[in-house]
This record gives sequence, C-alpha cells and structure tokens, in this order.
Amino acid sequence: MIIRVTEKELEGFLPLIPADMQEPVRDEEWFCLGALLEQDGGDGESIPAGVIIFSPEEGIAGDGEASVLLQIKWLFVAGQYRRKGIANDLMQELSDVLSDNPAEGIICDIPFDSGYDLLEAFFVSWGFDFEVIDKAEMVITKEDFKRKIESMDKKERISASEAFTKPDGVHSIMDIPQELFAEAVQKAKASESFGYYDLISEDREDYAGDVSFVTIRDDKVSSLILFERLNGGNLHVVMLAGLSQKDTKEIFDLLHYAAGYYYLNYPENAKVVVTLGNERSRKLAAHIFPNKDPMMIRRGYFY
Repeated sequence: MIIRVTEKELEGFLPLIPADMQEPVRDEEWFCLGALLEQDGGDGESIPAGVIIFSPEEGIAGDGEASVLLQIKWLFVAGQYRRKGIANDLMQELSDVLSDNPAEGIICDIPFDSGYDLLEAFFVSWGFDFEVIDKAEMVITKEDFKRKIESMDKKERISASEAFTKPDGVHSIMDIPQELFAEAVQKAKASESFGYYDLISEDREDYAGDVSFVTIRDDKVSSLILFERLNGGNLHVVMLAGLSQKDTKEIFDLLHYAAGYYYLNYPENAKVVVTLGNERSRKLAAHIFPNKDPMMIRRGYFY
C-alpha cells in the first residue's frame, strides 16, 4: 500500500530517509510517498518498506519553455523488501500525482558513477530519457584541503598557515549594520547580468554568520562571501563577489580566510557545496582546486 506520508506517519519512515532530507520533509517543503508492507502472519500490522521524496521545482520542459517539474530527491526500498515491486508501486503513485497537478513532467538526477547504473536502468524502464549535464557544482571536503596542503613545498605551507590571520578590513556579516549588508547584496545582484543572484536574500540572518564575511573599504562593502547552512551541517556558498576592482587580490584573501575558518572549526565530515553559476566563480574554483572537476550528473526527464 502506498500512502502520502504526513507528520503522523513520518516517524516510522525516518530510518529510510537520509538525515539531511528529513527537515524539508518535516516542513513539507518536500513531499514523501511511503510504501507500507503487511507483515507475515496477517495480524494487520504494516511496516514501512520504501519511500520516494519529491518536490515541485521550476525547470525547462522538453520544448525549452519554463515550467514546473516534479524533481525526485530520493527513492529507496529497504534491502529485505526489494524485488517485490515496491519501487514500481512508488513510481506509479508519483505518476498519478503528476497527472493530477499542473506540473509538466518529472526529473531526476543520478550521480555519474557506475554504482548507479541499475538505478538509471530502472528509470529508463519507466520511460525516462537521460542526458549527461554539468551540474555547475563542486563539492569540497576537508580531504581536498589536506591534499592541497600536502602538495605544497615548505615555503608555501608556511605562507598558507600565516594566511589564516584575518586580513585587514574583514568582518563577520553579523558585525556590520543590516542596512550596509543589504546594500552590498543589492549591488552584487545588479552587477550579475544573468540573474543568478536574483533570489538571494538581503537579510543577513539567512546565512551562516560564523563563516560569512565581508571586506570593508572606505565604510563600504568591497567584497563578500556568503554561506548558507544546509541540512546535515554542510555549507553552501551562495555568493562570492568582489565589488571593487581596485584590489583583485582582496577576494582571494577573503576566500582563503573563510576556507581556513571552515577547515579549523567545522567537523571532519562537513562538506562545502560551491555553485559555479558564472564564469568568474568557475575560474576562481579552478585556480584554487585545479585538480577537481565540477560535478557531472545524469539527468532524466519523464513527460
């Protein structure tokens, strides 16, 4: 039996949902369908066997027009209940959801890794068409920093350790007036012609204040780096902007300081997701992590 998982049933399904996905499901930002399997013995008790989590997202339909699509975030069936058709039942229910709402189709992203080939084959059997795309994201771990440090010579290592001292003019976003912060974000948005920053909040309370910094020059924000805290304790770089052209080194100093803070103060398993939304951020990422490529994924479409 497939049900729409509400707050009442959610507790039983939590073991099937990754920790970093549980909060948006609780808050009903994402929706969850669950499979209940009747226990052997016929005592009427059912146990959670599988879930599919999805959310409505703005996207591009097959005709190139903007539309609303249902994006699959997670599909999982507990190991002991596989090969019983549960994944198909969940997909059928999601297909019925699609037919009952104005969304144009369903999309899903699968890592570009051979371990996910069977999952791709499953979606293909449902009529999904796949293409390989550049997700324009880079995931940085503490291991990446360690490898970078290990590759330096002695002189570079000494320089890197000294670079963590706070550069002149650097402040936490929480230490400057909200009005000054909002003005800086507005200016950064105006300088980004592709609209990549349009939806970024101008309220500093929406960011991870301990690791988000600005550089102040002449009582104005000259550069800034903004992180949001993701579920599970990871960080996401949502804005990396240099507003002043008089000192190109400034944004590098700011980024190095933020990176050093993350490295020293965050748990070993905490990751940083960098969205490479424009050419400047791509070049910056390539300069800092030359041996790390942006994430490639397989994106599937179903209409």
